[in-house]
Amino acid sequence: MSHIDENEIKKSAQASLAAADRSTGHAFFSVSIKKLCLLYFFTFGIYTLVFFYQNWKLQKLKWSLKVSPVLRSVFAIFFVHSLFSRMTSSAEAKNIEHIPNLSLQATVYVVSSVASGVISNFAETEPTYPALGVASLILLFVALYPLCVAQKLVFKINDDKDGVSNSTFSLTNWIFIVLGALLWLTAIAGISLSLPGA
Repeated sequence: MSHIDENEIKKSAQASLAAADRSTGHAFFSVSIKKLCLLYFFTFGIYTLVFFYQNWKLQKLKWSLKVSPVLRSVFAIFFVHSLFSRMTSSAEAKNIEHIPNLSLQATVYVVSSVASGVISNFAETEPTYPALGVASLILLFVALYPLCVAQKLVFKINDDKDGVSNSTFSLTNWIFIVLGALLWLTAIAGISLSLPGA
């Protein structure tokens, strides 16, 4: 097959993907960066379950995929590369410029998430080292950055400037924020009491 034929096939596939996006609505979950960051912060990263579930649910509906959005959100570290690859393909199909390297971002997400979990488990067995808990939290929030990068690309894919379609906070969101704030106060108090001389 010639180089020209391959290019034509790629252009045709991209055109088909773009047409499908236009005809069936959003392919990916939109949430404003502010809302994503606040809910991620106050739920200690648990909001990623919503992020991945909603994305895979939309992908399943759009492409009739035989996947479980629940399992793909719970085991996100195994499927984040696949999801981000789909985002990249959709962006290319729409001829979006300056597409970030989402494969790299997916790797950052996996490494930081796994490292955060491992350090957190070790910190529970070694409570005399409060720095471990702090390191775990830092890595947890490093994992947020790739999600923000991907989300900004989704805004362009969905033609949803800054995620305005999902930027307000529901009652459920506020309940989780309040509960999260209480957990943060408890965590900070626990770390303070474990410090030498406290």
